[in-house]
Amino acid sequence: MVQISATMKKNLPPVAIGVSLLVFLGAAVYQIFFSVPPGTIVLKEDGFHPRVLNIRAGETVTFRSDLGKYFWPASDFHPTHTIFPAFDPKKPVAPEDTWAFTFEKPGVYKYHDHLAAYYFGIIRVSDENGDVPENCMQEGGEFECWQNEIFFALAEHGVDAAYDAVTRLFNEAPGFAESCHGIAHNIGLASYQFYRTDHNFIFSPKAIVCAAGFYHGFMEGYLGASGDIAGSARLCDEIGERLGAETPGARLQCYHGLGHGAVETTVAESGSFGTRDEFVAQAITLCEQASEGVLERYRCVSGIYNGVANLYINGAYGLSVKSDNPLLMCAVQKEEYKEACYGNMNSVVLWAADNDLFSASRELLTIPDDRYKDKSIEYLASLYAVANMDEESFPAVLEECRRLPGAYLVPCVRGFAQGLLEHGSPGIEYKKVLSFCRMSSLSAVERDACLFAALGSADTWYSKDRARSICAEVTSEERAYCPK
Repeated sequence: MVQISATMKKNLPPVAIGVSLLVFLGAAVYQIFFSVPPGTIVLKEDGFHPRVLNIRAGETVTFRSDLGKYFWPASDFHPTHTIFPAFDPKKPVAPEDTWAFTFEKPGVYKYHDHLAAYYFGIIRVSDENGDVPENCMQEGGEFECWQNEIFFALAEHGVDAAYDAVTRLFNEAPGFAESCHGIAHNIGLASYQFYRTDHNFIFSPKAIVCAAGFYHGFMEGYLGASGDIAGSARLCDEIGERLGAETPGARLQCYHGLGHGAVETTVAESGSFGTRDEFVAQAITLCEQASEGVLERYRCVSGIYNGVANLYINGAYGLSVKSDNPLLMCAVQKEEYKEACYGNMNSVVLWAADNDLFSASRELLTIPDDRYKDKSIEYLASLYAVANMDEESFPAVLEECRRLPGAYLVPCVRGFAQGLLEHGSPGIEYKKVLSFCRMSSLSAVERDACLFAALGSADTWYSKDRARSICAEVTSEERAYCPK
């Protein structure tokens, strides 16, 4: 379990211990007076006020906004609100309305605005003795403990330090790999608040790790706050210009994050979801306004579909896989977006199948158009890799791929290998996927698919120099798959 050191605790104001979002606040900030009624929290341009509220168990807190737009205060984590799911209005709150919640149990309750999750706050609820329990394991488990440590590094030393902590935890803490993309997403989201005062804050080549969750979260915050779709695209282009040599995939990952932001922005602007297809169409319009090239549009709309899949998983806006088939949405999309839609429904399909690869694959094989089945299976297997990074799992995964109809074996193996590359240990991601490719039980066809994914696109994940050095390490047979 990750712990905050005694030295760190000594140097932090009491209310800062356990903060999971966003910034380390000095003690003086807490003493600023805001002219709002006791027990009221107001969302202003620079966040919730007061950012930290101390109450007694049994007291009620009322939330309102001065921003003139919809807001949605809810428990961490974003977007699932799983730490304390009762603390959630379940829908946007209109600008002129308020929402109130009574806190019966002592503890520390960290929350955010679901529609602009870089806004955060903390409610400290004391017991009859005035004590506030602050054990991150009680509510959020190891994920919250890990995130606490990383966010302290982010607040005190910046993005590079945060990702140094990510790398250490990835290599030291069992189970961290499965949480890494979500934590990276939250680092990106948190970084938007720093970016507002320091525009150089986000430009770190280390932020590509853990499937580039940083850029997904950051762009969600940037677009959600600014509503500037053209400016968001320019920022993605700047990320490509400044980081492209070291992390070639950063620019298109940024466009994927722009799609995440389009989902949040569409809700924030209207305050309602409407019908699913209307909602998706509105978000796609934002992507089309931002993206001039085919690849950029593809990555942006893939972020939208990924976001909608998450809404299904969370049951937001009444969406439910029990009453609706999410894949049906894809059949009515524009032809150039169908592949991205079917592929990015992978998370909800895998979730609905209780994380069973074979069962989820069978669902994807019901897609009416054969053209999209290969890529959908590849996307699914890539996601499946996140929870199966342990080499002891590899033989079982291979057998699951082999259970599929013959035409889909190669996409399954290739997708799993790609997922291992994207979610592997920071800086040495390729080593995990090579371990899979070198399994003696792989057939020649399976090894070919695996090595193509592991080495064939090495220069799109790493710098050209790094890709060359990786290819110099492998066997001569494997080197044949390296970029020419």
